[in-house]
Amino acid sequence: MARVAIKGAYNTSHKSISDSIKSILERMKFDLVLKLDSFQMFMTTVYLRILILLGRATTESVSQVLELLN
Repeated sequence: MARVAIKGAYNTSHKSISDSIKSILERMKFDLVLKLDSFQMFMTTVYLRILILLGRATTESVSQVLELLN
């Protein structure tokens, strides 16, 4: 939905080249932020699973943390 909002914010019938470039850059920025958030969540999950393997965290506590993150 946010992509549609970003696209709509710059959507006019007489769109200039600068508006088109702004629109593309905003969508690229939005996609990058989504990818970075996804990567951060992945790394957090991997870290917590490593803690379980090393015996530094219990499965129950990690499950609770992952539920809170989702």
